[in-house]
Amino acid sequence: MKKTLVMVLIIQFLVYAGFGMVIPVLPEVVAGVSGRAGHIGGVLAVYSLASFLTSPAWGHLADRHGRRRILITGLAGYSAGFFLFGLYLDSLLMMYLSRVLSGVFAGALYAAAMSTISDISDDKTRNRNLGLVGMAIGVGFIIGPASGGLLSVFGYGVPFFLAGGILLLLIPVAWTNLDDASWVKVEAEPEQKWLPSLKLPSANLLKLLLLMSFSASFLLAGLESVFQIYGIDMINMTPAEMGMLFLISGIILAGVQGGLLRKVKTGTEYRWIILGQAASGLAFLFMALVFNLVLAAVYLILFVVGNAVIRTLSLSLITRASGERSGYASGLQFSADSMGRILGPLLFAFLYDLQGGSLFYIAAGFSFMIVLFIVLKRERLKVASVVLKD
Repeated sequence: MKKTLVMVLIIQFLVYAGFGMVIPVLPEVVAGVSGRAGHIGGVLAVYSLASFLTSPAWGHLADRHGRRRILITGLAGYSAGFFLFGLYLDSLLMMYLSRVLSGVFAGALYAAAMSTISDISDDKTRNRNLGLVGMAIGVGFIIGPASGGLLSVFGYGVPFFLAGGILLLLIPVAWTNLDDASWVKVEAEPEQKWLPSLKLPSANLLKLLLLMSFSASFLLAGLESVFQIYGIDMINMTPAEMGMLFLISGIILAGVQGGLLRKVKTGTEYRWIILGQAASGLAFLFMALVFNLVLAAVYLILFVVGNAVIRTLSLSLITRASGERSGYASGLQFSADSMGRILGPLLFAFLYDLQGGSLFYIAAGFSFMIVLFIVLKRERLKVASVVLKD
C-alpha cells in the first residue's frame, strides 16, 4: 500500500510540475503567433473544457478496467499533448489541439489517481493520504513554473519537451510499482457501458459536495485571473513581486496540505470546510478594503489555505460517499472543478471591467452565502462511516 501511495504522489507531483513548467512560456508563445492576447485565455480554456467533458467517463472506465491501466493511458496521452505543443510552436491550431489532448488525458490521470488513493485508504488514513496528494500537487506547482522559466532561455520548446519526456519515462516505473490495490474493478450494469447516470451511494450528498467543489474552483480560478491586474492597478505590483507572493503562498499551502489536513478527524470535515469557506470570504473582503504588498501576501495565503481545505476535504467525502464507484465520483469531481476553472475567469474578468476592486465585495458575499448554505446542510456532511447513506 505504501508503495502505491508513494507512486501516486510521484505521478501527481510530476504531472503538475510538468503543467507548471509551461506556464511562463505559454502567454508569450501564443500571443507571438496569434498577435492577440485573447487566444491565451482560449488555449487555457479548451484544456478545462476537455477535462470537464471527459473526466466522468475516465473515472467510470477506471472503475471497470482498473486504476493502473487508466493511469498509464493518462500518462501516455498527457505526454503526447506536451510533445505536440512543443513541435508546433508556430501553429495556433496545433496549440489548441494539443491543449485539448492534454485536457482529455488530465481527467484520466486525476480520476485514476484519486480513486487509487480511495482504494488504499480507510477512515483513519483518507484525509492524511489526500493531504499528501495535495502537498505533492502544491510542490509541483511551485517547482514547475520556476524551472520552466529558467529552461525557456534555451528555447521555448524545451519546457514542453522536458515535461513530455519526464511523463513518458514515468510509464514503465508506474507499471512496475503500482501494486494490486490499483487494479480494483467495479462491473458496470448492462446499460452503463460508457457514461452512467449519477446512480451512486448517497447521490444527493454527492451533488452537494460537487457543488462545493465547483464553487471552490470557481473562486480560485476567478481570483487568479484578476489578482495580478488588481495588484498593478492598486500598488503597481511587478511580475517579480507577484511571483514571490505565489511562491510564499505555495510553500505555506504545501505545508498545510501535508500537515494540518492529515490530522483532520473523520466526521469533523464539515466544520473545517465551513472555516475554509469563511476564510476565503474574509480574504476577498479584506482585499476590497485595504491593499498593499504585505497585506496582499496575507490575503492570498488566507484564501489559498481556506480554498485548499474545501477542495481536499470535499474530495475526501466524495470518495467515501461513492462506495466502490470512487473512480466515477472522482471523475465527476474533476469535471465540476474544470467547469469552475472555465466560468471563474470569464465572470471575474467581466465583473472587474465593470466594477474594479468592488468585485471582491461580490465574491465575499458569494463566499458567505456558501457558508450559510453549508451550515444549513451540515447534517448531510457529518460522516461517521466509510460508506455514507442519506
